[in-house]
Amino acid sequence: MSSTHGNELWAILLEKAYAKLHGSYERIAGGLSSDALRDLTFAPSFAYVDEEVTQDPEKTWNMINEADHHGHIMSAAILRDNPSFQQLKLVAGHAYSVIAVAEVHDNSGKLTRIV
Repeated sequence: MSSTHGNELWAILLEKAYAKLHGSYERIAGGLSSDALRDLTFAPSFAYVDEEVTQDPEKTWNMINEADHHGHIMSAAILRDNPSFQQLKLVAGHAYSVIAVAEVHDNSGKLTRIV
């Protein structure tokens, strides 16, 4: 969150306060976004790691689809390099905000799930 657009200071000040709360910037670097969301919103948070997601993709889809339906704040992180993520220009070690999920039909009529 350390970059801003124009003269916005709130993001930098929020990051500084969050680092101060945890003792240093080093302690928050590379942390889980679920921890930050819990700390900043006081809402419950959950983290699912790659092994859980790949074991049951249908269960994972149902979980994030339901969370989206209920308006929950979601994020996703790429923990390690993966060629399929690189093709999509997703960066390892970076967290992304999940805006929405949907099931759509592509040009061939095949149902596709998108995040």
